[in-house]
Amino acid sequence: EKDDHMMENQLTVFAGADNVESRSKDGDRLSASFNAPFGLAISPDGQSIFVADDKNHRIREISLANGVVSTAFGKMDEKEQQRKSYGPPPPSKLCRPHGVSIDPSTGDILIPDTDNHRLIRAKKVSEGASYEAEILAGSEEGCANGKRGVDAQFRYPYCIVTCKKKDSSGATIYYATDTDNHRIVKIVGSKVSTIAGSSKSYQGDCGHKDGKASEALFQRPTHILLSADEDSLIVTDHGNQCIRRIHDLGREQKTWVETLAGVPQKSGFKDGAGSKALFNNPYSTQWLDEDANELLVADLANHRVRQIDLKTSTVSTLLGSGNQKELNCPVSILLLPCTSSSSPSTTRDIYIIARGDDTILTARYDLEKRKFLTAGGAGASGDSGKAGSMRYSNNYDNGGFMGAMGSNRDKDEKKSSRS
Repeated sequence: EKDDHMMENQLTVFAGADNVESRSKDGDRLSASFNAPFGLAISPDGQSIFVADDKNHRIREISLANGVVSTAFGKMDEKEQQRKSYGPPPPSKLCRPHGVSIDPSTGDILIPDTDNHRLIRAKKVSEGASYEAEILAGSEEGCANGKRGVDAQFRYPYCIVTCKKKDSSGATIYYATDTDNHRIVKIVGSKVSTIAGSSKSYQGDCGHKDGKASEALFQRPTHILLSADEDSLIVTDHGNQCIRRIHDLGREQKTWVETLAGVPQKSGFKDGAGSKALFNNPYSTQWLDEDANELLVADLANHRVRQIDLKTSTVSTLLGSGNQKELNCPVSILLLPCTSSSSPSTTRDIYIIARGDDTILTARYDLEKRKFLTAGGAGASGDSGKAGSMRYSNNYDNGGFMGAMGSNRDKDEKKSSRS
């Protein structure tokens, strides 16, 4: 009997279409197009999904009310990229954003402006799509902390998250992955500090080492995820093929790191005990059910969504069979409560970026029954109009794409060679 978790018809396209004329088209979600999308985030009111549209150098917004895709923030064309040598671009001009998150208290968009080596905060100043941007931290490519955000230096930051808790002075606390410096940083007010990983002045040491956070080693961490109590961070240690956890945030002298799943620096596919499970370029994580201590992992090169039960330390496969025609290079996962009146309250709509197809896929899952209900999440089954459909295009050469994702960037590497 076929496992419900592995049925390929559970996934339908929520947004994204083949478009030979434009890979940046706004409009209806099924006719709109993306160019190598990377990250997903939900607005505080739950009405919009934001997408980091990497190669379009934009943050896109998908309305869950009417299914319309629009450009929320940012734009940089190739000519503007070439002019970067004349000085840093203004904060409104993004270059290859690899993620997006939303400040839950203010609704500000937080953006790792990856190829500009900085973190951007965009504040909405009107009911339309008008945002006012500022540089939160980062100045130029390098590796440096700083008492002021402009003194800090990053090397290809990929992810930033915001705490609901404030520090003792009332300042907002942010955490970010300084990916090619192999470290996790903390931003409070205007001060940037390293909380885990190397903090060498040129480029941090990489490797795998658990224990005291100041002595721990990572290899190209691509994503971080806060726990509900904000006492820990789940780290997707992409280069080490592991999922790890930083404990005791806020108590820097006691902060420590452990590996939850994966065999350091060994890629492959294997379910089972966390210490023996294998991933292949995992990119990000998301809570499936935090009360039950269950994580989802976007296992990019295995073309699967994996599940980690933290109580039993076991890894299983929730979606995908390794076939790119089912799920092509998943990089980001978002879970939202299902608003359909015909679905149980325990139902969640799962959204997944299939970067290899430039699409956002969706499925509907019942947490209590542990099964998929119908193909598609919000909007894909008629909740907001047009039904979703499957589409496969294999826009990326697997070897080249994975090679670019899985290796360190040399200082002199041509940006055009990156996927």
